[in-house]
Amino acid sequence: MADTVTVIPERAVREPAPASATAVSDTVPEPGDPGARRERIVRLAGRIILGVGLFAALFVVYELFFTPLTEQNAQASLLNQFQQTITTTTVDAPGASIPEGSPVALIDIPSISLTQVIAEGTTPSDLKVGPGHLMSSPLPGEAGNVVIAGHRTTYGGPFAKLDELQPGDVIKFDTGRGTVTYVVRSVKHVSPGSPDPILDTTDNRLTLITSDPALIASGRLVVEASLRGLPLDVAHRAPVLVGNADLGLTGDPLGLALGLIWAELLGLTLFLAWRYRHRWSPEVLYLLTAPVVLILAVLTFSSLDLMLPGTF
Repeated sequence: MADTVTVIPERAVREPAPASATAVSDTVPEPGDPGARRERIVRLAGRIILGVGLFAALFVVYELFFTPLTEQNAQASLLNQFQQTITTTTVDAPGASIPEGSPVALIDIPSISLTQVIAEGTTPSDLKVGPGHLMSSPLPGEAGNVVIAGHRTTYGGPFAKLDELQPGDVIKFDTGRGTVTYVVRSVKHVSPGSPDPILDTTDNRLTLITSDPALIASGRLVVEASLRGLPLDVAHRAPVLVGNADLGLTGDPLGLALGLIWAELLGLTLFLAWRYRHRWSPEVLYLLTAPVVLILAVLTFSSLDLMLPGTF
């Protein structure tokens, strides 16, 4: 039997129609297409905003959760030093020169459950260890205006509850010369330009200061209390000059420069880790970069922390 040959009409064979230039350009932008450029810019801007937001969130975490650990460790050390020192010498003698950073008294405010060691000095660095005594003012129990400053938000916020004090509340100090008591008479906000509450006075009082509002530190929250009974003594130490850094409302601008340097090194490290993520195994990459990133992040945050007001 003869083989049969089936002839398919030429019109029945249809090749796939090529995609139009318009369709291709709609799905895959060409390199020179303005739409592709705009898309890359939007993607880059999104990553930058995400990175800045993450950096800011981590800085807040550092301030609220890591700085209190610094203050707690410093307080434990100061308490031990204070207890040892008052048994061997009079650290707060009226004419004695007191080293900056050394403990001078123990404050106790029962109504807000506050007990802290007071250190000498009120610069931002001094206040990282706890409340500080303004070096130009008398010591607790001495005649005149005793000024104590402290953080309200960061570094454990020892003065976070000063606004809860009421007239009549008691503030006690344990000093090298005995215990003295002050009675609260007012709690108020003092704006910049108002009469300064830290100036010397003719009466015997205690002035506690911290930032106000708590998260802006544009002014001061001031607690004034009167000494109960007679002063322990009249100070006759050599006068001490204090600058703006001792007043609790400013920070150190050098912190911004240092922070930018450490932040650039941190960004470079993260970029290199991302660049070599396909060349190294995840274990090796993590082992090499994680400690460096952690150290640079802490250095960056601690440098930026210097910019914050001392009583923030």
